[in-house]
Amino acid sequence: MDLTLFLTLLFIGIVFVFIGILFIILSLIKSEEKTEKTRIDYGGVLIIGPLPIVFGSKTKIAIITLVLAIILTILSIFLFILTTGGLIR
Repeated sequence: MDLTLFLTLLFIGIVFVFIGILFIILSLIKSEEKTEKTRIDYGGVLIIGPLPIVFGSKTKIAIITLVLAIILTILSIFLFILTTGGLIR
């Protein structure tokens, strides 16, 4: 793999992690301002091999997380093919 591509992808990953941390901090600050009781919806996907395990507090949230998991899986396969030069050499 080209060192420049590796460093670029590493930098992008680190930036995304810091943006995620920033969003968490901002949401905590914003939630401190609210005193009313609100309902929080949640959802997530755990992928073990080829089997996705989807959970959520509502069906709509579970479907959204499943679609996001499919998109991320396709993106990871694309990046694998891009960085290794293809599946068959």
